[in-house]
Amino acid sequence: MSQGVITPLGEKEIPAEYVPIYQAAGKKYNVPWQLIAAIHRVETHFGADLNVSSVGALGHTQFMVLTWIGWGYPGGIG
Repeated sequence: MSQGVITPLGEKEIPAEYVPIYQAAGKKYNVPWQLIAAIHRVETHFGADLNVSSVGALGHTQFMVLTWIGWGYPGGIG
C-alpha cells in the first residue's frame, strides 16, 4: 500500500466534516493530512471521547497543558 493512502474502511470511518480541517492543517504544517486524522482517531476517536486522561492530557489530540505554555513554567518538569 502506498504511503498516505486511506483504505476504503478508513474513508468510511473519518468524519467528513474533519477532512477539510485535516487537509488545511497538513498543507500549512507540511505533514500528511492522513497522519493528523490518524492521531485524532487514536487519541479521542475523532472527538467522541474528550475525557481528560489519567495523566492530565486533554482536548481532541490529548496534549498536556505544559505543551503549550512551556516546560519551564513553575510546576513543570524540565
